Amino acid sequence: MTSPSLDQSTPRRRIVIASTGTRGDVQPFCVLGQALARFGHDVVIATEKRMEAFVTLEYGLGFRCLLDNIGETVYDPALCDVFRSGNILSMMRAVNAWKACHWDDKAVLAAYEMALCDADIVVTTMTTAYESYCVAEKTGAIWVPVFLGLVTLPTGDFSFFTMSGLPTFGLRAIKKWTHALVWRQVWQEKAATINPWRQTTLQLPPIQGSNGLVQLIEENAAITFYQACSLLLFGAKGTFPSDYVPGKVVYTGFLFPDPTPTSSDALKAFLKQDDDIPVIYVGFGSMPTMTPSALLHLLVHVCRTAKCRCVFVTGWSSVDTHECQALIQANTDVLCVESQVCHAWLFPQMRCIVHHAGVGTTAAAMRSGVPQVPCPVIFDQFANAAEIVALGVAPCVIPNSKLSATAVSHAVEKVLRNHDNIRAKAASVAETVQQESHEAVNRLCRAILSTPPTFAAAERA
Repeated sequence: MTSPSLDQSTPRRRIVIASTGTRGDVQPFCVLGQALARFGHDVVIATEKRMEAFVTLEYGLGFRCLLDNIGETVYDPALCDVFRSGNILSMMRAVNAWKACHWDDKAVLAAYEMALCDADIVVTTMTTAYESYCVAEKTGAIWVPVFLGLVTLPTGDFSFFTMSGLPTFGLRAIKKWTHALVWRQVWQEKAATINPWRQTTLQLPPIQGSNGLVQLIEENAAITFYQACSLLLFGAKGTFPSDYVPGKVVYTGFLFPDPTPTSSDALKAFLKQDDDIPVIYVGFGSMPTMTPSALLHLLVHVCRTAKCRCVFVTGWSSVDTHECQALIQANTDVLCVESQVCHAWLFPQMRCIVHHAGVGTTAAAMRSGVPQVPCPVIFDQFANAAEIVALGVAPCVIPNSKLSATAVSHAVEKVLRNHDNIRAKAASVAETVQQESHEAVNRLCRAILSTPPTFAAAERA
């Protein structure tokens, strides 16, 4: 990546990037933060405590702690069975109940005030949007929303992803309504804590209107809404929505980290084996799927059935038990198990990528040009998986509730047979993604640094 330098006409800025969630949710903002630091600015990441080492050691950035630790839900044993079910409504109810038991709203909001209080620029993702907006408004900081896909400003070109099956009768108004409805529902949940906090603590007027933040974004000409993803993952055949105000929404392309070769000698040796047997990747990131031993049995079955070898990146799954270790040692001819690997480095060397369809893994898989088998677990992963299949780079979706050795084996076999010319389609998608994301990080940095004052513009309007 080109190393930019500070424009001498631009003052050194204090930039706080707020993001919570899984590693995949936070990593793109660490990539962005590193690039902004190379531009000569002071950058810190405000996120959950468990991400501190990732932020400071892997990316060399400052860290500030946020207490709305939504990413912890995937590590809570009490929620694992619910997540494994793949039932979206059950998962949403379980997460809301978890938040009610584990969050202290006053402490959560106070942490935002402390983390963002001295920022000249606040960059936010979806999960931190409301809180960061309010603090930025109080302090006069520039506020820049950078989302990672799927949740976007209302458009009549396609429906919101959770309502894609809703009959619209070809009416753009219904499609646009689905987006507004979701924004409205989110605001209804947030309003009870956000507006009293604005009035009593921040000394700001309450947010008016039924749609909440999206209305403020749409009405403020100084705010550009950035989508750090590919247009290929959005409806209407991957074309830019036709009803957006020019310049209001910008699709930047994915924010990819630089490839980092593995330091694992075992993985290097596994990949160098000259036996003409295809190697596949399997990994589900932070997502709870099967129990680790059941998942290992599944992988061995897939390798024996589809006549392939497998790099399994454990992520959430702990394989430290005696049973798991015995199974791994008994199948080293087909199985290499790693705790983590750089996707940008590994994926192009694979013949098939089996994953949970999180946006970060999906992005890396799309750029690699390798066919995929998506196995979604929660929320937006189902929409990502459906789009991957629609693009022709995956033979099918295997939801977590239907994850089985037979299903995965059949899908992998299709990929390895080049069913329906899937390799050429994956290569074509990779070319598009590479073009979209070329210099995306530096372009976004320059756009952020040239953003006009957010709230002065609102006051003048």
